[in-house]
Amino acid sequence: MLNMENPSDAARINQNMSGRAVRVLLEGNGVGNRPDLQEVILKRFEFDYRASSLPPSYPYARYLQLVEFLRLALYPDTPVDQAFQLLGYRATQTYFQGVGGQVLRIAAQVMGPQQGAKQFVKKMRSSLPWGSHDLVAARANYVAYRKGGIEGPPGLMLGVLQASLEACGIKPDRLSYKVESPIEDSVLYEISWL
Repeated sequence: MLNMENPSDAARINQNMSGRAVRVLLEGNGVGNRPDLQEVILKRFEFDYRASSLPPSYPYARYLQLVEFLRLALYPDTPVDQAFQLLGYRATQTYFQGVGGQVLRIAAQVMGPQQGAKQFVKKMRSSLPWGSHDLVAARANYVAYRKGGIEGPPGLMLGVLQASLEACGIKPDRLSYKVESPIEDSVLYEISWL
């Protein structure tokens, strides 16, 4: 049962992504070069990729449907989890090319991976405020992050984490996740590097 005094539960009532996040997902995965997909996305998902002004928010449930559509349309022959990872990775790479992303990348490079991981968690809390985001461990060559109460394919977030670490100048040698509770959408992500 939702407790409206709990900020996480209150945010669940109105789960939205920013319009910018949706555009970054589409740009990063090459939809700009695919007018056929742009037309389907406009009709089916009511998102005008070509619009000069973006909606301030976009329903998260529709965002997840769009992610699934893109997986099928862009990566039909790629294993499911790997396709989701590519979607998250390419979207995050595109984010880091924008002004806000460049600032975050420079700050993360200066702070190093442990402090950068803390900033990542802070950014996730502001982007997806209805769930929980916990930095489980941040030590030399290893980061563990847990998200809970947020639906979505785990591979998508794995791609986001991979691109975020690479933006800090770190090439992960092991990326993995473990679904701890499918009912609570709790997933533990572990990343290590040399």
